Amino acid sequence: MEKAQKLAPAVRGALKKAAREQRTTTWSEIQQKTGLHQLGRLDHEDKVELLSLVESEHRP
Repeated sequence: MEKAQKLAPAVRGALKKAAREQRTTTWSEIQQKTGLHQLGRLDHEDKVELLSLVESEHRP
């Protein structure tokens, strides 16, 4: 999904920040903090694919 590749860097950054702060986050919060309004239009499968992409790019 081309859409996921474009969104992945910002989502990765938001997730890293939440992890550093040792807190959970939500899709709504990520959308608000990153300004990625496209996140609100993703369905469940798109979100899973996006998270898989974020995770796979940081495996050793």
